[in-house]
Amino acid sequence: MIPDLTFVIATFNRFNTQIFGGTLPVPRFCLTYARTFHGKLVYKWRRHLLKKECYDFEMRISRDFDLPLDSPPKRIYNILNFRFTDIS
Repeated sequence: MIPDLTFVIATFNRFNTQIFGGTLPVPRFCLTYARTFHGKLVYKWRRHLLKKECYDFEMRISRDFDLPLDSPPKRIYNILNFRFTDIS
């Protein structure tokens, strides 16, 4: 399965509701043809009074891989789990 934008947004919304209770900020979604990653979360950060503030989130999902149907949600879950939990 090659992910499309509607599938990625629906999967993100489902995981945001089920895992994080809808508290995550909604990032921009970008579909790329990168061969070096399946998906990643990119964001900017700045320090404010010794506190790290993250902003301008963008989730990049590669369309170059033809994955099994159950694999893209697992990839998106891994991106969310490791990236969003680090910055919250």
